[in-house]
Amino acid sequence: MSVFKSILVVCFLSASSFIGSIQAGELHGHEMEESIKVGEKSLVLNGMGLRSVSRYGLKIKVYIIGLYLPKKSTSVKEVLKDEEGPKVFRMSFHRNVDSEDIEKGWKESFGKNCGQHCEDEMDKLKKFNKLMSDMRTKQIIQVTVFKDKVDVDVRGRKPAREVIEGENFARIIEKIWLGSHPPNEELKQGILGLKKN
Repeated sequence: MSVFKSILVVCFLSASSFIGSIQAGELHGHEMEESIKVGEKSLVLNGMGLRSVSRYGLKIKVYIIGLYLPKKSTSVKEVLKDEEGPKVFRMSFHRNVDSEDIEKGWKESFGKNCGQHCEDEMDKLKKFNKLMSDMRTKQIIQVTVFKDKVDVDVRGRKPAREVIEGENFARIIEKIWLGSHPPNEELKQGILGLKKN
C-alpha cells in the first residue's frame, strides 16, 4: 500500500470514529448507543430523558432513560399502538438510589397507570419489585417490553434478571413512562425526541 493510500485509510478510520461518537446519544454525561439488537431485531435510540425530583426547591437528577424502538417516532399514540415491539427502556442512574426507594417509585407509577387492571396485575408487580437492587451511579436497569411479556434486567449491586409474562402487565409497564402520568413530563418529552433536557 502506498503512503498516500495509507493516509487516506487513516483519515477514513478517524472520520468514522468521530461520526460514530457524535451519533451516540448523550445526556448529562450518560452515553447510549445509537442502535442495539434484541435477538435478531435492530432497535434505534428514539430519545433520552431525565428523571428528576424536586427537593427543597432544587432539581435532583435521578436517572437518565433512553428509549429504543424498531423505528423512530415522536407520537405516543404510534409508539403505544405498536404492541409487538420490542421496546427497550434503559435507565442509567445519575446518583445512588436504594432499592426501597426504587420499589416505592415503581409502585406509585404503576398505580397511576394501571387503570382497571391494578388488582389483577399486583402479584406481577411484586415479582418485578423483588428483582430491584441498590443502584449506584452509571449502573443500569433495562426493561424490554414485548407484546406479552417484560424482560427485566437489573445491573445493580445485586444483579438480577427475569421475564414476567402477561400482555396487560406489559402495556402498563410501558405506560409508566409513556402514559398520561409519567414520572415527570420532560422525561416523556425527552424519550419521544421532542425535548433536549
